[in-house]
Amino acid sequence: MIDTVEPFLDGFEVVEEEVDDGSSSDTQVKTMGRIAVASKDYRVGDTVLVEPPFLVFDPHLDYTGMMDAYVQLAPADQDKVMDMYCPPLPEDRDDGGDEDGDDDSASSVVRENEQQTRRRLEQLEQEWNVYIEQNPTVQDILSLTIAKKIMRIIDCNAHNYFDMEDDGDGKDFMALFALGSKVEHSCAPNLAYTTQYSGKFLQYTATQPIARGERVSISYDTTSFALPRAQRQEFLQQTQDFTCHCQRCLGLDECNPHFVSCDTCQNTRAVAFSYLHDNHTPSCLSSPSIFRCISCQSTLSVDSSFQQSLETKFVERLEQLQHRFQSKVDLTSNTTTTYPDDYNNRMSQQQAITDIVALQKDLAERFHPLHWLHARGYQLKSSLAKSLARGHTKPEDPAFTTTTTEDDEPHVKIYLYLSVLSLLQYASWIQQVAAMVYYARDDEAVEENDLSWKQAAVKNATLPLHTFTECATLEQIEAVADNLIATMECTTGGGTGSSSQARPSSSSILPIEMAKPLFQAGQDWLMAGRSSAPYVAKLYGSFDSVLLQRWMQLGKENRHRMNVLIQSRGVQNLFPNHHDTAS
Repeated sequence: MIDTVEPFLDGFEVVEEEVDDGSSSDTQVKTMGRIAVASKDYRVGDTVLVEPPFLVFDPHLDYTGMMDAYVQLAPADQDKVMDMYCPPLPEDRDDGGDEDGDDDSASSVVRENEQQTRRRLEQLEQEWNVYIEQNPTVQDILSLTIAKKIMRIIDCNAHNYFDMEDDGDGKDFMALFALGSKVEHSCAPNLAYTTQYSGKFLQYTATQPIARGERVSISYDTTSFALPRAQRQEFLQQTQDFTCHCQRCLGLDECNPHFVSCDTCQNTRAVAFSYLHDNHTPSCLSSPSIFRCISCQSTLSVDSSFQQSLETKFVERLEQLQHRFQSKVDLTSNTTTTYPDDYNNRMSQQQAITDIVALQKDLAERFHPLHWLHARGYQLKSSLAKSLARGHTKPEDPAFTTTTTEDDEPHVKIYLYLSVLSLLQYASWIQQVAAMVYYARDDEAVEENDLSWKQAAVKNATLPLHTFTECATLEQIEAVADNLIATMECTTGGGTGSSSQARPSSSSILPIEMAKPLFQAGQDWLMAGRSSAPYVAKLYGSFDSVLLQRWMQLGKENRHRMNVLIQSRGVQNLFPNHHDTAS
């Protein structure tokens, strides 16, 4: 396992992207901008880039820290900053910032984002005036225009950076990387990154097989995988000020399927996904979506407003349930733990679980199993169950482990099992969506794999969702875990990280977004009792252990604990705050 690494900078190269713009019968080439492409073939788990930052600043110092960091750079490094992509400043826009059509909701997001940017630029100007007054000799290096551009460059290119100190402590910074910051965003990325795993470096790791010359990408938001296209686009507009044109956004909206009536199939409950225009170009993002039956590919007339109204109602129910529960059950804090008056009211606590199960069953009746709201249900159910278990343990500190009474012990295990089951079901849902994401965008792959992604969608529409229960059993947990382990081992070769270069089948997709729920499920499972350690070791080992450790940004000691657990097949469990080691 890598604990100390050296810079490794030749994993990809930055090139100019050129496309045929189709403007005449002659081939017209148009430069679209710089992209990063792989310099060789990579397997899942391979390290693609290790790079130190060239600009680091403390974001807690407002814009003063940013300006200080820039003026202290060597001229060549200042040029590297200014060479990075910079979105237009509001005063430079000709159209008020609406670049993607006349969609009212999209325009509203753009306008709101532009207003926020203007306010931030005004704050920057105030701080710049003070900074130049205190440092008049740097005005030639740091004009107001340059300061504004630096702010916008950092908005779009900076990474969170955890600077590990020799004593084991660390601090969060923002940083720019000469190569790493040029990697583009994708809602279906083929790289994962961390700045904690290797100390003072940015490290990119392949999460999918990558061919030489293929574009490499990361996700700017690790929580957006489970969101439909419209919500991903809105989030990126608000936080990154750009419209995403990745292949996932230009393809079908795979976690927002509709149940519709198809005359061609003579099916009153056919599955339809919304597509953008067939040309799959960025301009189609501003065009209305079309719907196709997943079975016969017939174009259907679908009024999506009805499903959207249902979605709104269910989101409100989820949020109300979460708010009501949080007002009753302590979630602990980093300081003082307090307990509500109804702490010992078992009926009140159980009602929260009853309500979320009822909501999940209602979701199952109205929405396709791949619909994004199911992900919200799994996550909330796990959160509620884990909080109830925490309430029964009455922790003395936020570590979520202490003594429990004999009366509390059965309740702790029941709620922990429920959390484990929900997290594993969520990971399974991600895997199913990933099969759509990585295949529906590739017509050639679809043909070569016997339309496996279409068949999966039809199959998922007719099969029931995971069992929605108020009391999870060990048998239910092991059944879901066994299925996940079987499919993951097809990808990782048994957790060795040595995947084949060939594109995996849709049943063995290993999206990095599965790492978090799988890791949390394992920790809750270990908490439930000593007998779970062998199963958790197998679960962790089946998911590429290198990817899991890097994605979870585990420290050196926890990486050691995970390796011991996996290598001993659960005989040794060194994770703290769990029941005694299996033997």
